[in-house]
Amino acid sequence: MPKRINVYASDANEPRIRAVCDRHHIPVSNLLEAVALCMTDAEIADLKERHRQMRRVEKGMADALDDQVLSRLRGMTPSQLETVIKAIDAAQTL
Repeated sequence: MPKRINVYASDANEPRIRAVCDRHHIPVSNLLEAVALCMTDAEIADLKERHRQMRRVEKGMADALDDQVLSRLRGMTPSQLETVIKAIDAAQTL
């Protein structure tokens, strides 16, 4: 069974996630945004609405949005993270 990588909002700069992003020369923020590609249409719509609302509140409140996206990374295997990264690469070439 593959080793799982746990990611929490409190450690967005978690070394293993940072290493994956650095290896592929992409910022962590792009990885987090790309996780939305793995979400359902309803989750994406909710995320977009929350993001729109978050722009109007204090910067500190925007962390709540990151919490939801980061929760999608919890328990992902390295292979699943690689799949997300490939989705980022594909989106950047469009």
